Amino acid sequence: SVITLPLLHLIAEALINFSKYAWYFTSVFNSGNEANNFYLLGFVFQSVMFILMAYYRFTPGEEDPVYDGMLNCYFLSVIALLFTPVLSQVLRVSHCFGYCQILLVPRMINREKNPTRRIVLYLLIVGLYGAKLIYDTYHLGWNGVVSYQTIFGG
Repeated sequence: SVITLPLLHLIAEALINFSKYAWYFTSVFNSGNEANNFYLLGFVFQSVMFILMAYYRFTPGEEDPVYDGMLNCYFLSVIALLFTPVLSQVLRVSHCFGYCQILLVPRMINREKNPTRRIVLYLLIVGLYGAKLIYDTYHLGWNGVVSYQTIFGG
């Protein structure tokens, strides 16, 4: 994997240079701190969430083919994050598959039957998403929202 990653990057860059999307390499979409870097925190976060969701997939109860389909889609999102060092635009592809977590999280919570464990699960999920939001916004400066001033500020 360590040996093939630079080779995969060169192949992907060569293929993209011959397409109409070659301008992405020199555009604002491929610049900044996250360009051509592995988004480690996002991968760890999505992996932890996937493990939680997969655990509740195999708990006793009725079969839910919609849950299975969304879980498979979310798995594609986690796998896509592995290719961010090759092309940083893969992060967008990962987000496309990751949107199913909006529906997966409530289904996962509903699969927990023990009320005490359900509260712990609520707190764990809120804590994970809150920590990631604060880290991405304040530490990484994503979307440039920290420096915004209100119209009432001086």
